[in-house]
Amino acid sequence: MAKHAPIFQRRSQAAGIDLRADVALDWLTRNGHLKPDVHQRLPSTTIRALDWILEALDGDRQALAAKPRGSMRVDFLLEPQGVVVEYDEVQHFTSARLKTLALYPAQPVLGFDPHEYATIVERWRANGDRGFAHKQAAEFPGPSGRMRQRAYFDALRDLAAPHFGNGPILRIPAPDNDYDSAVKRLSTLVARP
Repeated sequence: MAKHAPIFQRRSQAAGIDLRADVALDWLTRNGHLKPDVHQRLPSTTIRALDWILEALDGDRQALAAKPRGSMRVDFLLEPQGVVVEYDEVQHFTSARLKTLALYPAQPVLGFDPHEYATIVERWRANGDRGFAHKQAAEFPGPSGRMRQRAYFDALRDLAAPHFGNGPILRIPAPDNDYDSAVKRLSTLVARP
């Protein structure tokens, strides 16, 4: 979970929005869309997009598929609907993330505007790239591996959540940790039909 997410959660709850924090979901694993039961439940357009994203980020498909079993977590579930809410701090705003957004299928089922999000990523990516370029990840070998891994798993959450009853995902951009703006954005998204 994001470092400042607990503050966001408290402020959201004060605004009447019930968020359950740090939730593991069966479909969200370290194997991504390559986990067999996840792969089988995703439509071909989503699988194709995630394959393209993995390739564009220079991910190692075999290493991703071979990772030891283990779940991952989402920042929050909006109660009682069970919709995923992600509170995105600056580490989510990178060149790798911008690349993933450009590879989304036409008209994905999202609870946020991917074009607006790309604009925010563009504005903050120098900070995100600089702060997280040194970290490594086995399934994304080479420089900026952890940054590319995060971008892939953000895309997985975005594109897969609706197919498992946890979407459309609500992404709250907070690269500057402006909690008031973040809660206002969440309130607006929650109020939409």
